[in-house]
Amino acid sequence: MALSAEDCAKAVVLVKDGRSQRKRKTTANDDQFFVLNTLRNRHSTAVETKNQLREVRGSKVSVWTVRQRLREAGLKDCRPATGPKLLRRHRVRNIACKSEVKIQKLNELSRSTRNFITQSVNLHTTEVKVLLHLCIFQSTLVL
Repeated sequence: MALSAEDCAKAVVLVKDGRSQRKRKTTANDDQFFVLNTLRNRHSTAVETKNQLREVRGSKVSVWTVRQRLREAGLKDCRPATGPKLLRRHRVRNIACKSEVKIQKLNELSRSTRNFITQSVNLHTTEVKVLLHLCIFQSTLVL
């Protein structure tokens, strides 16, 4: 299919104007609908937003279109969780592990503090009290 010179000139003008892109499926009002609904309910998924648009406006768009429009507006689309839900025993085990790590840190700190104090015995008693106070203060900052 050969194009005439006139058709080629029209195509060049469209490309220069930036109108050669494919027509968007959504209008500016639809894009605003996506943004407002997402801002109203931050935890709604892209599928829910797509279904709301179909109910309210009757527009049929894909989930990818919704995600793309939200990204263009600077928002992040929510996707439902895919992993297994953590049970109570998982949380208990996690807390126990964290507390063991804290106890280990305290033990290491107390050992290093004892070594530091035994090396500083030659100092006056007031200076030892100040050093003890500083070590205890630092241990609270570490945790």
